[in-house]
Amino acid sequence: MTTILALEGAFIAGDAAWVSQLTLEHVHCLTRKHVIWDGKIVFFSGDEIPILLAQAGLIRLLSDEQYDTLVAELDERDEIGVIALTEEEGLLIDTSVGDSAVSGALLFTGSGGYNAATYYQNLEHDVISERISAAMQLTFQVDPQSGGMIHKKVWPEEVDTLSSPNVGYLDYLQGRMDEFHRTLKQFKAREDSKLPRSENRTAPAPNAPKATPERMKAILTALRKKSINK
Repeated sequence: MTTILALEGAFIAGDAAWVSQLTLEHVHCLTRKHVIWDGKIVFFSGDEIPILLAQAGLIRLLSDEQYDTLVAELDERDEIGVIALTEEEGLLIDTSVGDSAVSGALLFTGSGGYNAATYYQNLEHDVISERISAAMQLTFQVDPQSGGMIHKKVWPEEVDTLSSPNVGYLDYLQGRMDEFHRTLKQFKAREDSKLPRSENRTAPAPNAPKATPERMKAILTALRKKSINK
């Protein structure tokens, strides 16, 4: 349901598809799978609500107390995966809790991640950006719930199709946070304080770790670190 692939110091890439939790069909979704903030490029896989919370926490649209309150009320079935590199050089951020897997030197997450890594290793394109696109297009054929635009940054070739959050996206994130606060307030009045399960998802992988409060806090701490994983 998603395909994210990275190689430290070389590239990071991900698809844009979101699917409905109920129908598994592609849906239009304003939530981005990646954000660029504080010198970091962060790609996410998993369920929409924990991804939104992680993005808002990183961008500091939520206070630490608000973040902790919201992640404590996530649906116990929600999942999240993360790969993060530094924006300037593509160095790996310490997100060991992010549920990325490795194949050789490649990092990947998402239901199509392993296939994309395998295709990438077997292809012989000299141009990295073309090799990424070919590997991901092949993945889309075997993982129909991945797809859409391919967002990528390739440092050696100076290829960059990523975008930083604009005012419109920041307003969208803030609106979703306000929505979650209202939802919790209404639910607590009925003694049911949990957030609803995410309607949309970009699945990390089969049997991926859950978006527990502990993992969500650990992911945010890792993403906020100034140092890299060296």
